[in-house]
Amino acid sequence: MVSWLSSALLASLTPPQITSRARLDIAIGDMPPRPLLLGLYGDAAPKSVKLFEGLCSGTLNVPGLQYTGSAISHIERGRIIIGGSPSGGTTRTAERSLDSTGYVRTEMLNRADAFRNDDTNALSHDRAGLLSMRKGGGAFEFGLTPAPNLMLDENRLVVGEAIGEESMWLIAELNEVPTRQPSALSELGGVASLYGLRLGLGLGFAGLIGQGLQLSRRDALLVTALGTASAAFVGSDPRDGVDLSYRPLKKVRIVRAQLLGDG
Repeated sequence: MVSWLSSALLASLTPPQITSRARLDIAIGDMPPRPLLLGLYGDAAPKSVKLFEGLCSGTLNVPGLQYTGSAISHIERGRIIIGGSPSGGTTRTAERSLDSTGYVRTEMLNRADAFRNDDTNALSHDRAGLLSMRKGGGAFEFGLTPAPNLMLDENRLVVGEAIGEESMWLIAELNEVPTRQPSALSELGGVASLYGLRLGLGLGFAGLIGQGLQLSRRDALLVTALGTASAAFVGSDPRDGVDLSYRPLKKVRIVRAQLLGDG
């Protein structure tokens, strides 16, 4: 019994083995690209690592589906850095089919759905410099920890680590890149401005109709209500748009990605 517990404790304390290495050359703004060296845990997360390797080497049999040319798209300071979403619309594909009426229907599918997996391990986001992927797969983006963040354990899987001081310095520099911050005040201001525009357009529309038709005051009020309601169709709620929170305010690019081979 004691021997079994000792073995289990030793296994939990043994660092995961690096089975392969990758290099991402990352450029921040107009600065020359700098290397980020990564060691991958192929035994601890085999399917996730295989996907990461394929995106580094560009060998997933889909033209353009690779990390080279992708961007660092999300920097939540002190929490997580997200990058690697392939560009050029390569993450989606069109699937066409005939329905019962003979009409051709087109459905856009996410290519990442084909890379879902059942990888699991007990590794935690307990230090800076860890590489992670989404649990269960279904996403191409990778994450880097600029600091310990155990909250990531719920939805993300540790699949590797940064290697060397230069890589850690680069992660620290990425963590300091200015980003677009979420603001409840600015969001409410945008919503208020939108509905103010809608109301103004509606009232103006109703006023023009009232003047043209020379309506009574009561009828003009009814038309005003109608115009105000019609203004709701102008524009769209900014909360329905793409969330740009934590988007870097300067361009951060993965200029080149390559697989270096076994660890």
